[in-house]
Amino acid sequence: MKKTIISSITTLFAALACVSCVQDLDTMPIDPSVNTADKAFADPASYAQYVSYAYGYFAMVSQSNPGETDLAGFTDAGQSEFIRQYMVLNELPTDSFKCGWGDSYIPEIGYNKWGSSCLAVTAVYLRGMKGIALCNHFLASEVSGDEAVRERGHADQLGNIHRYRAELRLIRAIYYSILLDMIGNPPIVEPKHIGSSDFPKQFSKNFAEGRRMLFEYLETELKSIAADDNLPAVRTEYPRLSKGAAWAVLARMYLNAEVYSGTARWDDAMTYSKKVIEEGGFSLNQGTGAEGYLQLFMQDNTESGAALKEFIIPISYDNTRTQSWGGTTHLVSGPLHNAEMAMDITAKLYESYPELKSAYSKFLSDNSDNEKIKEYSVDNAYVETWNGYHISESFVEENFELENVESGAFNYKGDPRARFYKFDAAFSNESTDNSSGYTCVKWLPVNSDGTVADYYDPINHTAKLSSCDFPLYRLAEMYLIYAEAQTRSKNAPLTDGDEGYQYLKELRDRVHYDMPSAIEKTIDAEWILKERVRELMWEGHRRTDLIRYDMFINTKAWPYKGGVAAGTQSSIEPHRIVYPIIGSDLAANPALVQNPGY
Repeated sequence: MKKTIISSITTLFAALACVSCVQDLDTMPIDPSVNTADKAFADPASYAQYVSYAYGYFAMVSQSNPGETDLAGFTDAGQSEFIRQYMVLNELPTDSFKCGWGDSYIPEIGYNKWGSSCLAVTAVYLRGMKGIALCNHFLASEVSGDEAVRERGHADQLGNIHRYRAELRLIRAIYYSILLDMIGNPPIVEPKHIGSSDFPKQFSKNFAEGRRMLFEYLETELKSIAADDNLPAVRTEYPRLSKGAAWAVLARMYLNAEVYSGTARWDDAMTYSKKVIEEGGFSLNQGTGAEGYLQLFMQDNTESGAALKEFIIPISYDNTRTQSWGGTTHLVSGPLHNAEMAMDITAKLYESYPELKSAYSKFLSDNSDNEKIKEYSVDNAYVETWNGYHISESFVEENFELENVESGAFNYKGDPRARFYKFDAAFSNESTDNSSGYTCVKWLPVNSDGTVADYYDPINHTAKLSSCDFPLYRLAEMYLIYAEAQTRSKNAPLTDGDEGYQYLKELRDRVHYDMPSAIEKTIDAEWILKERVRELMWEGHRRTDLIRYDMFINTKAWPYKGGVAAGTQSSIEPHRIVYPIIGSDLAANPALVQNPGY
């Protein structure tokens, strides 16, 4: 059997047999100069450890600690994390998200002026390609092929390994689907490239053809994965993937098929989003009042069961084990201007949601003999405050129904998804003024029982990292995909006789927000775009949505679009519909052709 060097691992996650498989670390040092596949996988448990690392790679910045990164060129490890920059690249170049930090990538992305050396693009591109390579290592026949496994004496592991192979094929497809959307025509890395002098190539040197071919490849691959009986139809252990995850990726791809391939696939988007809804084993998280939605973005969204019900493809974080200054940590701390603001937000949260306050009071009562708990109150607790993320008034007021807004937290009319803090200052044309306009406080430092102690030490004010899992895909998006695809397929607004209309009503019912009478009987695609903002704010969807609606390059203006602070710029260069292949990869791989315009 060919001996393959395994070089990517020094720290592995614990076995997938644990429900919290990406929250416990295990160490298995491998010296790439001496370890072959047979040595690296001599222990039968090493297969599960490797697969668990592949799951965790979405959230990791290094194999040591959250302050170090395994990507060159980054002085801030948190800014090299995949999910953080995935969200930034999908929100910051649009109207939904602004930031005035001095990091080089912030104005590049926020002003739609990025190039092939932009650090945010570099992080997503390299993490995506490394994630694919990580999957390819395992999928190589000499690592997990039946013959190789039998020769190691691990024939009794073949059933598990067949499932692991299906899961890693799906993880690889997820990375490729993100690169399809963001890069368009990336190189295609296969197991055969491991240890080979052959350079990975794009499907075509013609951008449009290469992107279309990647779309077609992923369509075939995802359908094959979904048909693989080694992948369970319904998730058996969180956060492991199931057939529902493959259907969800297909549904989103089909929603954007006209952008990716030149041909609209609305009916296919309806088919696969409905399969997720009806057969995927997921459900909308429900709760008392607005808590069903709130719990999705609290620190214990795994423990409360909210993420288990609704997150189709979750990215798991744990503030003491899988640590990162990216992930959801930047979504909790990035919007906070100062400690007073953080306290105001938390106090208003309890004021707005009595059930949460009641749970917190019970926690204090149940722990009345704990001296530290006695000293603790929400009024003297705060998280790290980074003073960075804010939004213009025009964006919030265009998409959310607000009235009698005053400075402070949680100003909304009827819809608790409008979780914003309004600064005293109006949105400033000075990009460095982060305390102007609004900021989104959707991602919360509290638990569903009203406590905040797991997020930070309330006595010593020692900040920790967020444990809130991130939904790369969640069920509510499938409802929105079906509704939009249906109205586009029928080329007419939805009415109460349409299934898509009923799905939208379910989302509204979940947050106890009746549809306004003006749109009660008919809902068009433009209304659904606003509903996507209300439901999916800061989850990494806005750029893709605006491109699909032909509002990213053309039509729609917002502050700083194209570098024009006044918000009067209605168009940017058409090549910015995708990001570039990074310069370092072009320099290293002569087989690649840069995307047009870069």
